[in-house]
Amino acid sequence: SLSKSWLHEKVFGTAVVPAQDLAAWAPIFRAAAPAQASLFVARALLEHAVPVAAELGVRRARTIAILADRGIAAVTPASGYLIPIELAAEVVLARHRVLVIPFAVFGGTRAWSFASALS
Repeated sequence: SLSKSWLHEKVFGTAVVPAQDLAAWAPIFRAAAPAQASLFVARALLEHAVPVAAELGVRRARTIAILADRGIAAVTPASGYLIPIELAAEVVLARHRVLVIPFAVFGGTRAWSFASALS
């Protein structure tokens, strides 16, 4: 994910591929996933390290304000860097011209998406 590249060398970013190519690409990305222990360290640092947590709070607020300015209602999370939006990513892109992360990336099936406060 966007925040974990420093924990697992050369594993970062998000891949967006056409639905017909998902079966070919998904196993390749999943095989390069960081270890669970590294993800626990990342979460602890993102949520509990005082300077990081404070900066994330500022970034969350800024991102939510930007989304609101573009007419997108977001759910305000208590922590973390992902900001839930109760619209499918395709709808957000088509209506508001904002690129967000589809819920399906995380295995979800509902018409939700996420904005990142890290961008």
